[in-house]
Amino acid sequence: MSGGAVKIRRGRREDFHAIRELLLAEGLQAPPPDRAAIRRFRNMVADLGTDLYVADSGGQPVGMIYCTYARQLSLGQLARIEHLLVSDSHRDSGIEASLLAFIAERARKRSCARLCCVPTPTTPVSDETLRQAGLVPKTTEYCLALDAGD
Repeated sequence: MSGGAVKIRRGRREDFHAIRELLLAEGLQAPPPDRAAIRRFRNMVADLGTDLYVADSGGQPVGMIYCTYARQLSLGQLARIEHLLVSDSHRDSGIEASLLAFIAERARKRSCARLCCVPTPTTPVSDETLRQAGLVPKTTEYCLALDAGD
């Protein structure tokens, strides 16, 4: 792994372009570099009801995790990993496991009853990595794509 020690830190407003490049480098859909996308990213970073953390190596983001939290009627709060991504060059360095452990601890501090992750193209993490972090498959998620008018 190049660039020195990896530190996990809270995402910052100025991380937009680096995270966008990380998504593009991994062949994933990335937001356009327009004002609306930058504003949306800055709102995500500023939202204390979500967590966006970056794995930083020498001042360069090499991974990220984005987690949302939702109150549930019967089981307490739910933490959901929406995005988990580590650059190809750092994938075998344990950063995915570190980010998962970090966000699990954040969810515990928020009194969450569950931490969930549905592997998708935006969370290209292996089943093995999720299982090693203590996550177990429960159910299949069904979704309806809604036109947001963008």
